[in-house]
Amino acid sequence: AVTVIYNPWSIVNCLYEKGSLQPYCVNTSGHEGLKYAIAKAGPDFKIAMMEQDIKSVIILPIQVQNKLWGFIGVDECQQEREITHAEYSILKSFALTVGASLERKQIESENKDWQTRYELVTRASGQIVYDYFLPSGRIIWSDNLLKEIGYTQSEVDDVNKWSELVHPDDRAEAFALLETAEKNLLEYNITYRFQTKNEGFQYMGERGFFMANILGKAYRMLGVMQNINSQKIAETELKESEHRFRTLQEASFGGIALHKKGRILDANKGLSAMTGYTMEELIGMNGLDLVADEFKSTVLSHIQSGYAHPSDNVGVRKDGTRYGIEVHGKNVPFRGETLRVTEFRDISERKEFEQKIVEQNKSLTIIADDLKKKNEQLEEFTQIVSHNLRSPVSNILSLLDFYDKATDDEEKANLLLMLRESGSKILTNLHELNEVLKIKQAKDIERQQLSFSEVLKSVLQQLSARVAETKAKIRTEFEIASIRYPNIYLESILMNLLSNALKYRHQDRTPEILVQTFEQNGNLFLKITDNGLGLDLKRYGNHIFKLRKTFHVHPESGGIGLFMIKDQIEAMGGEIQIESEPNIGTSFIVLLTKPQVS
Repeated sequence: AVTVIYNPWSIVNCLYEKGSLQPYCVNTSGHEGLKYAIAKAGPDFKIAMMEQDIKSVIILPIQVQNKLWGFIGVDECQQEREITHAEYSILKSFALTVGASLERKQIESENKDWQTRYELVTRASGQIVYDYFLPSGRIIWSDNLLKEIGYTQSEVDDVNKWSELVHPDDRAEAFALLETAEKNLLEYNITYRFQTKNEGFQYMGERGFFMANILGKAYRMLGVMQNINSQKIAETELKESEHRFRTLQEASFGGIALHKKGRILDANKGLSAMTGYTMEELIGMNGLDLVADEFKSTVLSHIQSGYAHPSDNVGVRKDGTRYGIEVHGKNVPFRGETLRVTEFRDISERKEFEQKIVEQNKSLTIIADDLKKKNEQLEEFTQIVSHNLRSPVSNILSLLDFYDKATDDEEKANLLLMLRESGSKILTNLHELNEVLKIKQAKDIERQQLSFSEVLKSVLQQLSARVAETKAKIRTEFEIASIRYPNIYLESILMNLLSNALKYRHQDRTPEILVQTFEQNGNLFLKITDNGLGLDLKRYGNHIFKLRKTFHVHPESGGIGLFMIKDQIEAMGGEIQIESEPNIGTSFIVLLTKPQVS
């Protein structure tokens, strides 16, 4: 009897060890049957056979897709006997046939399931699946062919029909890639324009692989084709947009950076040239490092607030050099996030020009002040000339008129003497005015290292007659022995102040004059004190150093000396002050030099 056993697991456990699927032949008395039997029957199996009155049996497995499905066997219930080779071969063939039949049915069932899944996937994704047999040139397409590109199976069932629908400009490249993949049995992924029936040329993306025959050559091509026109157009527009942006970047006269919260994502060559960093160094760099430390907080606040106006800053190049930059940033949307485009402009030349303008303005201001001062001096001199020369000139004209009318020689001689005195007075006035002009116009007068004692000695020699005449007592207290100062100025200052002390001495006492030098807070002072007539400063204090101002009746008073030395002292950056009381005396305090400010 032939028995097909489905899932006989109790028997399997007895007959097959560790998954071995070899045939098993045995008789119930324990004698082996065929000599190629490989296992021994266990007691449980023998009992099972004896219960069914089986004397001998051979059992072979039925396999479906390399998995155990069941068994087929032949048993003998009459008597024990050996199984022949012919019986084994027939039984083995039958087991294989049953297994193959079951496998085919199972595959057909699975294929139907997969076909359903495959159709759902293709419809949902828009992918067109194809199976191309190279020897015949025939292409089998998935059912969504008509929906996706508008053609029926018969309209594109041949490779030549498909080829004609590929855009002429794309054929060479697409076919070359496919030929390479076919030759080397590689996967392929290509893009080309394909003429659809209803929408004209559309970009298609294909990917797939080739299958080889027993000779190792491609005979079958399996793949998917999908309309990627929208994606391709978007990519093209993005590339064009990025190209335009890059073109504008490179055309800019300044440096441009695209950054996210200061971190540079992209930059142009202009920024590289401006800063000295390479393009590779700029990408990923913190843009704040391109700005001087004292400006970083300002620039950061502009980034955080979205400030969109230009601002002047100081930039720092890779080599550490600083330069003026104008920074102008703006927030822009980019790929779903907000980035910032910032332009850097080198404004070093502009800053230099602005500095030159400032310096020129300062120079012009100085020139304007100088002109104003000179105009004031001119007006002052005009008044002096008008006042001081009018009378002598008028007097001369009158004297000449008298001279023409005079008949007496003695009278004429007196008139000539008077004319000479008037001319001398005019000459004196002109000389004084000339001296004042020299002082006011002296700008860069030379300084020398001078000893106060030596300069004073020279001045006293020139005043020796007056000192002897007045029996004046002159004392010195030089805490500071020397000074770097123009000799002509220091002599003029000492000469005028000492001569004034002698000139305006008190008639009831011997002149006593003290000449001092001292330092205070880095300032060098000269002080000359006398016991002369003194002045009422409440009455005359605002006019002491003005031109032609006199405050005592004296034949030598001209109001020139104090005016001149005040100009001399101020020309050297100093100051002069007076302390005085009537009938007590006068002190002139002269600030000669101030500390040098570094």
